[in-house]
Amino acid sequence: MAVWGPFRFTSSAVCSHCGSIRYTVERQFPFTTVPYWRSRSIESTPLSDSVGGLLTSRDHTWQFAHGGGNGVRCALGEGRSLLQCTDSALLIGFLEATKQHSGADAARHYLNLALDPTHSEAFMLWLAVSGFQPDTHRDPAAYAAWFQAAVPQAPEFGNFPLLPADQHESSTAG
Repeated sequence: MAVWGPFRFTSSAVCSHCGSIRYTVERQFPFTTVPYWRSRSIESTPLSDSVGGLLTSRDHTWQFAHGGGNGVRCALGEGRSLLQCTDSALLIGFLEATKQHSGADAARHYLNLALDPTHSEAFMLWLAVSGFQPDTHRDPAAYAAWFQAAVPQAPEFGNFPLLPADQHESSTAG
C-alpha cells in the first residue's frame, strides 16, 4: 500500500491556556483532507513548565499554528502568534515577577493576554520594548517603578487590556 504513504499532513497547535504544543501527523486519503490515521503528541514548553501554579484547570484549548503536506504548502492559523510565547525567557520572568509582586491573579491575567491570539503580538511587543529585565525587577521597588513607567506605553502597541480589572478600576478611580 505504498500509494497511501506520501499523503501526509503535519501540523502544530499551541494551547492558549498553558502554552504546551501539540504536534499532529495525519495520513490522508489521496487528494482529500480526510484522515485514515492520526498520531498526536503533546510537548511541554518552557512556558508551560513555568506556569503550573497559575492554571485554574488542566484542560487544553488548541489554537492551530501551522501545517503542511498532502498538497498544502503552508497552512497558517491564529496560534502561530502564540509560538513566540512558548519559549520566551522574558515572558516567563515577567510572569514570575508579577506573581511575586502583584499576585497570582495579575500573573494569570498577563498569561491570558500573552496566549490570546488577538492580543499576543501586541502584548509581546510591548513587553519587549518596555525595559523589563527579569533579573533587575525581582526587587519590589524596581518592579513597581518599571510598571508605573511601562503602563503608559501600552496603548502605543495595541488595544489590549494591560491592567487586570481590579487594578484598572483603582487606577481610574482617583
